[in-house]
Amino acid sequence: MAGGRRSGTGSWTIAGRRVITFLVFQTLILLVPSTTATLAICIGLAGVVIGCVLWLAGARFSRTIIALLAVLIGGIIGMKMPAWCGWSVDSMGTAVAGAMLVGFIGFALHRLWVGVGLGAVLACWTALAGAEIKHIKLDWTLPIIDKTTTLPDYAQLVWNTLPVEFAHIVIISACVSLITGIVLSAVTPRLSVLLLWSWAGVSIASISIAVLLQSCCPTIMRRMPQSQWVQAAILAGLVVVGMLLQLRLWSSMRHVAAKKPAKPKKDPATTQSDK
Repeated sequence: MAGGRRSGTGSWTIAGRRVITFLVFQTLILLVPSTTATLAICIGLAGVVIGCVLWLAGARFSRTIIALLAVLIGGIIGMKMPAWCGWSVDSMGTAVAGAMLVGFIGFALHRLWVGVGLGAVLACWTALAGAEIKHIKLDWTLPIIDKTTTLPDYAQLVWNTLPVEFAHIVIISACVSLITGIVLSAVTPRLSVLLLWSWAGVSIASISIAVLLQSCCPTIMRRMPQSQWVQAAILAGLVVVGMLLQLRLWSSMRHVAAKKPAKPKKDPATTQSDK
């Protein structure tokens, strides 16, 4: 971070002055892997666009988005299954089968996957908050991958590089958040959909903004609000605003659909006389 030096977990030394922060954008910047400036800017801009779309209209197309993500995940898993299990079959066939099966499950069990997604988003933020409360240093180095590294192997490498205390926080927050998300989705499905996509959009946009700030103008971090409550309130306010905007859009589109005139049914007697 230009113009500043990390003086300990949860604080920065800027121009000889120690500033206590909540490590929202600061922590996100530490977690972002170093890339070339052009690639980082492209990734950041794409993330901002995707985050804004989810923030504004994710709930309206929730079932479609989850079904498409399930198709993508099922296709990837199906393509890797022959190599993982030692099957001597064409990977394209298993990829198509996996995409169809997981895609159908994602479409049919929409409410369940909304709860799982909400739990995942909640787990990420509660883990970061727990790391801040416990004063755990998070600026670790992500492992290097090559062409032979598989996704499970890379996930294992990332897990092994996590600080031990932070790994414990991740396990606890993941379990509690997953249960919370599924329960909320079962009790208040509409509110859960709005909360999921608004929160996910804000999260993706925040990480993308962190990438852009790291690449283009890192000194702008000194101009951001340094109070932990101000930063948390800004993020929470954006989530609430996104929920309200999506609710308004959702309601207006349903109102427009309800106003469409129904097609008049032809009278059988008139049809018979015309013949």
